[in-house]
Amino acid sequence: MIPPILSRIAFCALFFLSLALYIFAPGNYSPQHLHIVLILVFASLLLWGTTKQDIQVFEGRAFRPSIIFLIGYLIVHFQLYIDLILGNIHVGDYWLGPVSAINKSAALSFIGLIAFFLGSLTKVKPSNDIRRGPEHYTLSPSVAFCGAAFILFLGTVNWNFFQGGHIARMAGHDDAAMGLVGQYTNVLFQASLFVPLFFYMRNLISDHLFFKKPLPNNIWDFSKGLGFVYFGIFSLYAMLMLLSGRRSVPVSIILLYLFSYFATTKKRCSKLTLALAIFIGGILMFAVGVIRSEQFYQAPLSEKISAATEAVFQMFTGENGSFCPVTAELAGSVRSLHVTVDQVPSHYSHTYGRMALSIATTAIPFLNSQLLNHTLYSGIVPGSSASYATYIDQGDNITYGIGSTVILDFFFDGGFILVALGMFLIGVCFRKVEISLWTNTRSAPTWLLIGLVVFAYAFFSVRGTFIGIIKPLFYLWVLVLILKPFSVKR
Repeated sequence: MIPPILSRIAFCALFFLSLALYIFAPGNYSPQHLHIVLILVFASLLLWGTTKQDIQVFEGRAFRPSIIFLIGYLIVHFQLYIDLILGNIHVGDYWLGPVSAINKSAALSFIGLIAFFLGSLTKVKPSNDIRRGPEHYTLSPSVAFCGAAFILFLGTVNWNFFQGGHIARMAGHDDAAMGLVGQYTNVLFQASLFVPLFFYMRNLISDHLFFKKPLPNNIWDFSKGLGFVYFGIFSLYAMLMLLSGRRSVPVSIILLYLFSYFATTKKRCSKLTLALAIFIGGILMFAVGVIRSEQFYQAPLSEKISAATEAVFQMFTGENGSFCPVTAELAGSVRSLHVTVDQVPSHYSHTYGRMALSIATTAIPFLNSQLLNHTLYSGIVPGSSASYATYIDQGDNITYGIGSTVILDFFFDGGFILVALGMFLIGVCFRKVEISLWTNTRSAPTWLLIGLVVFAYAFFSVRGTFIGIIKPLFYLWVLVLILKPFSVKR
């Protein structure tokens, strides 16, 4: 195993090498340049994987937010390049977009990867809970609020949203199908799902620490403590989101649930179990995507199931498939990066922080619209990196959304410099969360809240925006402050 200090030095050298690959990337597609980038990506992964953990509790612990984020990052930013090298796709295919941007985009993604590794190896201190006494919360107020928020969401959302196929119809802004009020009540309800878990985790840790009560032995025992009302609301919402075609939401709340269990009990999830879960989950999510697509919008259920089964079969037997067909659809998000790198800043300017500010201010109702309607934003309004990338790709005649990536989000605001800084800070954030939650007997409440949100959105933030977690985190923080006085058990 490589000592952490040597790994940090090696990653610093790789970082400067990645900058050179980006700055001197050829204007036309170069297979040789792409080969070099991919070889260095594999070398950096090997270096990261063989670095000796300076914290013993992380050894062999695969189910951590940094690893979940890393898996998603590699899929979105490098899978299509491997398929290109293997001949599964070819230059000029739709999913690659502008050919001239391939090499520069690959080098940009490599910069982000190295910066993330450097951040994840940074020395940070765990955040301890300064309170020394036991604490206990009753879950009834938070579960009741969760149920009320769910009813509010169902009463305000546009029910056409649950008919599926909305992604193609809404031209890249799938949340708009919920309706304006429905978007806010949905975020409120999602935040309310976190609150009972937060109080429940605090109870279990406190009882174990001060009264030597045993922690749950399995996920079933953990679920029983939350109660069937909460679990029923949790499950029903996940099913409704699947009906709508929003596959990211069920995956996120399942990750949230599993994270709560593993972070509380400190149990381990093997690498094989994690790999099988990703594989099976990927197949199921792909099948759901076929069923809820625009093509089968009003088709009978039997036809949908038959089409999904055939699509899964073709995914593994087709001649021109990906080397990893389960995640091929997720990998297609890199096209948005190619489109943007090809046009920014040559034809469209960077947004210089306006993108991040636009995303962050959506946490406060109507604040974002007030900023948009006045002079803070000028020119093209960057509502999100996905909408801006779609505009660059299709202009005013938008017919579908092309998505986004976490690298693209930072690139819009400040080019490769902000990509490096942003990915480094993400690595530091994951490092702080993991150290605070796994090395402490009782971590600080603030970092427990951050950990819940970060883990829930770790995987799918890669194909969108990491800054967007500010919105659910802000709602969660407010709800905990409001409900805590009613939940404390004297």
